Amino acid sequence: MNYTFHKNLKSLKALFIGLLFVTLFLSACSSKPESLLIGKWQSIGKEDAWRNMTFLKDGTVIMGSYSGTYRVLEKGLLAFNFPGTTVSNLVLGFSVSKDEFILKWDVLDKVNKYRRMD
Repeated sequence: MNYTFHKNLKSLKALFIGLLFVTLFLSACSSKPESLLIGKWQSIGKEDAWRNMTFLKDGTVIMGSYSGTYRVLEKGLLAFNFPGTTVSNLVLGFSVSKDEFILKWDVLDKVNKYRRMD
């Protein structure tokens, strides 16, 4: 009986260690929205002023000839600021995945969809 108990204990330890490694691996693979935004995005659909956007790691966003800043406020909200323009502290809803970025203009009931260019 003692032998069986130790054998089962070793099996449980191995299972626990395996689950720990899987959990650590999955948590390392999950990306935060901030890191998923980084890169160049092209609008899908009609052309407008927000056609191409580039997000840099330092919080800079480039839209056409305009350069400003962005920051993720909380899950699903993104703030833009373009000094010297009428776009100051604009907060929009957003979602992002590896290949798709969506801006949600609640006030205008409008959605802009983008695909990754890089």
